[in-house]
Amino acid sequence: MRFLLILILVLCSIGSKTFAAGGPVVHTQNGDVQGVEDQKGTVESFEGLPYAAPPLGDLRWKPPQDPANWEGDLDASRFSSPCPQLDKLSGEFIGSEDCLYLNVFRPKGARGLPVMMFIHGGHNEMESASPLPGDKVPAYEGSKLAENGNVVVVTINYRLGTLGFIAHPKLSDESAAHASGYQGSGNYGYMDQIQALKWITRNIAAFGGNPNNITVFGQSNGGGGVLILMTSPLSRGLFHKAISHSGVFDSLPLAVGEKNGISVSEQIGCRTAPDELKCMRDTPVDKIAHADPGKADPVIDGHVLLDSPINLIKNGEYQHMPVLIGNAVEEVSWIKYGDSKDLHTKQRYIDQVKKTYKPSKYPADFADGVLKHYRTKDHLDLVPYWADEKGVLRPRVTPQPSPRRAYNAILADGRFVCPARRVLRALSAHQSEFVGRFLYTHTLEGPTTSFYGASHAFDMIFVFGHFDFYDLTPTRDESILQASFQKTWADFARSGRPGRFWSRYDASRDNYVMFNTPMSSGSQLRKEQCDFWDKSSITP
Repeated sequence: MRFLLILILVLCSIGSKTFAAGGPVVHTQNGDVQGVEDQKGTVESFEGLPYAAPPLGDLRWKPPQDPANWEGDLDASRFSSPCPQLDKLSGEFIGSEDCLYLNVFRPKGARGLPVMMFIHGGHNEMESASPLPGDKVPAYEGSKLAENGNVVVVTINYRLGTLGFIAHPKLSDESAAHASGYQGSGNYGYMDQIQALKWITRNIAAFGGNPNNITVFGQSNGGGGVLILMTSPLSRGLFHKAISHSGVFDSLPLAVGEKNGISVSEQIGCRTAPDELKCMRDTPVDKIAHADPGKADPVIDGHVLLDSPINLIKNGEYQHMPVLIGNAVEEVSWIKYGDSKDLHTKQRYIDQVKKTYKPSKYPADFADGVLKHYRTKDHLDLVPYWADEKGVLRPRVTPQPSPRRAYNAILADGRFVCPARRVLRALSAHQSEFVGRFLYTHTLEGPTTSFYGASHAFDMIFVFGHFDFYDLTPTRDESILQASFQKTWADFARSGRPGRFWSRYDASRDNYVMFNTPMSSGSQLRKEQCDFWDKSSITP
């Protein structure tokens, strides 16, 4: 009997949540859902809520459909499966096509609170709002942000890679015959994000959120997704504020997206099938996931996206709203580690730059221009560790000129920092609503994280407060920085202003706020380098 009692207690208390029979119940338009309460009794979470029908069979590569109704209480005590993808470490297939679910985290007793919907990154090919294999905690579990910010947090899954972002001529023909009347395809992952916003608008009041005060925030390709939603005619009126972390602002012409779809069809053996689309939809999902979709970027399909996001914003053709856009100071130090890890000397750095920007792909003098604007002496290794030739981390005594950091700065500026400046300039020219720029500059304590510095996605640790995802114990300064991030984001979601410390973005000053301890501000972020990238019109 004692063993049975212990087993019941274990099953009813996993992590920081209490799975009690009397958990909170909320009525949605499709049926009732029963969530869970954390051990402190301060936050309630509702996980695995269907916002669309499973995109299976004939619904593969189609716009999302509303979910079916259900009877009784839906168990909302656990996350759904991630969307299909390849594991970033093993390369093995993970996930399920039945993945269009979202999660709601609310302070207990929430009423009329601001709503924050998060779009995860991962190149539009990986990651999830659900935990992935090997995750000790979900990276984007929203309970700490909900509690500390007094906001309702929503995290979503959406279709990825070959299932979410390819177009195809026959899919375009199929859409033309549909009642919507447009002839295009692709962007299914973005349609999912729009469907999630529609679900939030219809249902979030029952969870204590204000459907008239929704902030969308995202990181990396999720940060790019924020701009897609700002510029898409399909999401007008569905949200009211936006935050983009390290956004990727690429897009593809429909013809390129369709070419990628044809390539996927060839890879899975469907190109010559009597009914190509039926063959593609009947192909096992793991085989689909292993196909290379090319760049999983938004497609200018004339439906979700009418032009590139930057062009639409430059022309003022977007939803005007309060916006924050920012970057990490060392965006690519870990995502491009393999490209820069062996750059220990100036000559190796020069050779790598010339290899990256070779004349067969770029203007003949472009590499020389890059080297002129990125000198190794301007980029010091300030982190307290460095990796020797065997990859062993050693303590650093004094700052050293770093070819590695100089090369990383090239990729970071061309891909992230300077495109962000272009968007900020366009936004500030077209709207009276608040526009702000931020820069994450804190180096996390710990040998591994210190080596990478203030890198891509590390700022999300502070926004969501899950240091344990990286086996980190926050220092006093890091706890203060977490509080600064969460309060600032919550204040912005509440009012459209991030706080008195901030001033509106001025293109002539290129002013920004630095997230570190203490908080500070700056101006003219990498002006010389961004002027160079703007003139070149080249993206790495």
